[in-house]
Amino acid sequence: MFKNYLTIAIRNLTRHKLYSAINIGGLSIGLAACILIFLFVQNELSYDKWLPDSDRIVRMEGKYRGEAGEPDSPTALSPGALRNPMQAKFGSMIEASARLMTENYLITKGTLKNLEQVSLVDEGFFDVFDLPMVAGDRSQMFKDFKSVILSERAAQKYFGDADPIGQTLDFDFGTLDAKVVAVMKDLPENTHLASDIFLQFDETRYDNMPWIAKFWVSSNVYTYFKLYDASQRHALEAAIPAFVNQNAVLHPSSPADIVPSEVYKIRLMPLEDIHLYSTGRFQMKPSGDIMVVYSFSAIALLILVIAVINFTNLSTARASLRAREIALRKVVGASRRQIITQLLGETLLTTLIALLLAFTIVEAALPWFNEFVAKILSLNTFSDPFVQAGLVALVAVIAIGAGLQPAAKMSSFRPGLVLHSNSATKASTARLRQALTTLQFTISIGLMIATAVVYSQIKYAQNMTRGLDVDNKLSLANMNYGPIKDLAETIRQEIERLPGVNSTAFSARDIPLGGYWDWPVKVDMGGYTEVKDTEVLPADHGFLEFFGAELIAGRFFSEAHQADSFQEPLEEGGMARQTAIISEKTVSYYGFDSPEAALGQTVFVNNFQGVTVAIQIVGVVKNMNLRSARDVLDPLMFLVQEDDFWTMTVNLRADQIPETLRQIDDTWNRIVPQFPIEKSFMVDNLNAFYQADEQRAEMFAYFSIFAILVSCLGLYGLASFTAEQRTKEIGIRKVLGAKVRDIVTLLTLQFSKPVLVANLIAWPIAWYFSNRWLEGFIYRIDLGIHYFLAAGILAFGIAAATVAGHAFRTARSNPVTALRHE
Repeated sequence: MFKNYLTIAIRNLTRHKLYSAINIGGLSIGLAACILIFLFVQNELSYDKWLPDSDRIVRMEGKYRGEAGEPDSPTALSPGALRNPMQAKFGSMIEASARLMTENYLITKGTLKNLEQVSLVDEGFFDVFDLPMVAGDRSQMFKDFKSVILSERAAQKYFGDADPIGQTLDFDFGTLDAKVVAVMKDLPENTHLASDIFLQFDETRYDNMPWIAKFWVSSNVYTYFKLYDASQRHALEAAIPAFVNQNAVLHPSSPADIVPSEVYKIRLMPLEDIHLYSTGRFQMKPSGDIMVVYSFSAIALLILVIAVINFTNLSTARASLRAREIALRKVVGASRRQIITQLLGETLLTTLIALLLAFTIVEAALPWFNEFVAKILSLNTFSDPFVQAGLVALVAVIAIGAGLQPAAKMSSFRPGLVLHSNSATKASTARLRQALTTLQFTISIGLMIATAVVYSQIKYAQNMTRGLDVDNKLSLANMNYGPIKDLAETIRQEIERLPGVNSTAFSARDIPLGGYWDWPVKVDMGGYTEVKDTEVLPADHGFLEFFGAELIAGRFFSEAHQADSFQEPLEEGGMARQTAIISEKTVSYYGFDSPEAALGQTVFVNNFQGVTVAIQIVGVVKNMNLRSARDVLDPLMFLVQEDDFWTMTVNLRADQIPETLRQIDDTWNRIVPQFPIEKSFMVDNLNAFYQADEQRAEMFAYFSIFAILVSCLGLYGLASFTAEQRTKEIGIRKVLGAKVRDIVTLLTLQFSKPVLVANLIAWPIAWYFSNRWLEGFIYRIDLGIHYFLAAGILAFGIAAATVAGHAFRTARSNPVTALRHE
C-alpha cells in the first residue's frame, strides 16, 4: 500500500511539473527563511545561559529621573559605592558580588603595542562568573594589583605559541607591569560580557575621582550579585530604595530634601535577560531587542503561512482535475480515510523535498547571513535532539496544515455526480482561494510598509538638523592620555599645517556624547534657589564656532576675554569665576524669560575640590542635538577649558580627505610613535546609534522580498490554472468581438480585487505597529499616507505584472483551437 501511495505521489509530481515546481519552490523559500530566522532567534535567546548558575545572577541597573515632562534615562551602569554595603546588609540573600569597570590601557609587549579595553573586577568576580580556565590559577590575580588574566585570544596575540603563565605585560608606559597568572577560554559570542583581559579593581587609583567608587548616585561600574535563590530577586529589589535613602552619601551641593531613590531608581536585571531586555545606555556590547525576536519570529511564521496558503490554493484549484481519479477510487472500494491518507502523503513528500532544498538554500546563504547579522551561526544547531524533534514537528504541521483542507475537500466528492459531469463543485473553493490570496497580500503589504517606515526613520535620524555641522569632521581620541597630553598642542599645530585641514578644536568630551556630565547648578528662581542638573561640555575657545553653532544672544568665547577661562579664587575660601554659554533650552530650564534676559545672569556650581564657582552667562546658542534621535534634548552649558582635552576634532577639506588622512597618520606616528592613533569620523559615530535599526530594516526588506516572491509564485500558479480553465470562455468572448485588451483586463482584475481588500486590512495593522516603533524616537518622521499608498500600489503592480503574462498569452490564442472539440 505504501509503495502504491509513493508511486502515485511521484507520478503526480512529475506529471504536473509547473504546479509541483511552484509548490516545492514556495515551500522551500518559506522554510529557508524560517530556518535562517530560527538560527538568529535561537542565538539571541541563548545569551549567557551557558554560564553556571546563570539563573541566580543579576545585574544592578537604574534610571535617572527625567525633568518634568521628560522620560527617565536608563543606564546599565550603577554607582560604585553600593556593592560593599549591599553585600554586608543583604548577605542572607547575596551569595557573591562583584563590580566590573572597563578602562583603556596601552599594552606593550616587545614591538607590539595595542590600546586595549581592560576589565577591572573585584575579588568576588569569579565567584559570580565561573569562567572556565585553560591554564594557571585565577585566584592568584587577587593577591596583588599586579596580576592579569588573559583570554586564549589575547594570549595568542601577545605571546604566540609560548607559555604566557609567569610572563609580564607593560601597561601604560611602565605604569604597571602585570604578570600573567591564568588564561581563560575565549568568551563565546552569545554573552553580554566583552572581556579578553582582566585586572583587579583598585579603588585607591580613583581617590581623586570620587564619582567612580564613592558617590551613591553617579553610575560608572557594572555591579553583579549572585543570589542564593533566584526567587529572592524581587524581595531584594524592593528593599534597595529604603537602604539607599538611609545610607546614601550625596554630593555636598545636593539639596537637603533630595530623596536618592527617586533621583536614581534601581532594578535588578536577570543575567539571562540582559541582552534582550536591558534598555540602559552603556552596554558592554551592542544589545539585542526582544521586540526584534518577536517581530522576526512573526515574519518567519507569516512567510510560512504564505507558503502553506500557496499549496492550499493550488491544491484546491486543481481539485477538479483529480475529481475523476478520486471518484474512480471510491467506486472500486477506496475509503475516504485511504484517500485522505494518500493525499496527505503526497503533501508530506512535497514538504520533505522542499525541506531538503531549503537546507541547500540555507547552507549557501549562511556566510552572507552571518556577515549580515554579525554572528557565527551554523546548521550544527540541528544536531540538538530537541531541535530535531521540533523540525519533525514543523514538517508534520506544515504537511497537515497545507494538505488537510484540500484532502478533506477532494475526498468528499460524490462519485456519481463527478463521473456524470466530469467536474466538482467550484464555488466554495474559489471563495477560499480568494480569501487566502487576500491574506497573502495582507502580509506582504504590511511588511512593505514596515520596511519603508523603518528605512525612512533611519535616514531622517541620520540627516536631521542637529544645530551643528558634523560633515568632514574627524575625531582624534586619547589626547589627554599618557605622554600625548604634553604633546597635544604640538600635534594640533602640526595637523593644522596640513593643506587638507581647515581648522581644529579641542574638547573634553567626544561627540556624539556618550556618558553624562551633569553638574548640579544652583539657579536663583526669584526668591529661592533651585539646583538644576545641567549637561556640561568643556572645550577650547573656538569650539562652538568650529561646529557652526548659531548664536542668538550675547557673544562667543574669545581669548581676548580673560574671564572666559576659569579664574581661581582671589583668597582662601573665596569664589572662583568663569563665563558660560548655554543652549536655547537651558534658558527656559533656568527660568529666564528670553535669551536676552539670560545674559549677565550668574549661576553657581560647587566643584569636586569644594570651591564654589560663580558662572556668568555671556551667550546663548540654538539647541544642539549631540546624541541619538531617541534621546531627549538636554539643557547644555558650554565652558572654556585650557588643557586636559580628551578629543581633538579636525575639519577636513572634502576634496582632499584620503590624502589628508594619510598625512595625519604620518604626523601622529612621527610625534607619538609609541601610541596608536584612534580616529573616527563624527558622522560614522552618529550613524552607529542606528546600526541595529538599519540591520533590522534590511532584514525586514529581505524577508519582505521573500514573502512577496512566495506570494507571486502562488499567484503565478493560480493565474496559469485559471487561464487554462477559462480558455473556452475566452474563445467565445473573442468570437463575439472581445479585444485582447478587454480579456487581459478581465483576467487581471480578477486577481486585483484580493489585493485591494488586502490593503484595507493591512493598512490599520501596519499603522499601529509602525507608530508603536516610532514612539521609541524623540525625533521622528510623520507617519504619512504616502507609505501606505506606495505599498498598496507596488503590491497591485506586482500582482498585475504576475498575472498579465498569462492573461496576454491566453487572450492572443486562436479561439478556433479552444472551441474545435465542441
